Amino acid sequence: MSLATSLEQIEQWLQQHTPTTAALLAPPATAAEIATLEEVLGFRLRPEVEALLRWHNGSTGFDGAFPLAPVHRMLDTRQIAERWRTINDVTRDSRVDWPDLWRPTWLPLTTDEGLASIMVDHSPGAAGEAFYWDHMDTRNQQVPPWPNLASEVADLATALLTGGRMSGSAAHPGLRPVVAYDGELGWDD
Repeated sequence: MSLATSLEQIEQWLQQHTPTTAALLAPPATAAEIATLEEVLGFRLRPEVEALLRWHNGSTGFDGAFPLAPVHRMLDTRQIAERWRTINDVTRDSRVDWPDLWRPTWLPLTTDEGLASIMVDHSPGAAGEAFYWDHMDTRNQQVPPWPNLASEVADLATALLTGGRMSGSAAHPGLRPVVAYDGELGWDD
C-alpha cells in the first residue's frame, strides 16, 4: 500500500470514528517549515518523511493527540528539531560511548512524553527503516520493525481499519486501536 493511500485511509477513519483526535491534527507543514528543519538537521528529509509532514505537521495537545504508533504522539517540524537537538546534546555530553545507541542521522518523529521515539534512519545509503528508540531500552534501538516509514504507516492504517493489533517489539507489544467515549483514539492490549 502506498504512503498516500495509507494516509488517506487514516484520515477518513479518524474523521469517522475519532473526531476529537482528527481535530487535533495540525495543518500541513509549509515549505519554509520543512526547509528550517532540514537546515537544523544538516541533511534532507527522506521523501516519505516530508510527505508525512505535508499531510499534517504533527498533532497538537497531549490527550487525544494523533499517535503514529501506540502512545507515540506525532511531532511537528519544530518539535522534531528540538527533540533531535536534545538527544544529540545528551549523547554528546554523556560519558557513555553511544555509537550503537544513537546516530545523528536518526530522526525522531514521535514522542511517548519520555525520550522514546519512533525514528527514521536518514543515514547515507540506508533504506529509511522506521523503528522504536529508547535510550533506556537498547533492545529496540537496532531492531527496525518496519523496513520504511510507508510500512509503519500502512501498519497503522491496517490496525485502524481492521481493529487488529499494530506490530510491536519486546518492549512495545502490539496494541489494538479503540475508540474512547469522547471521540479520542486509544490503544488496548
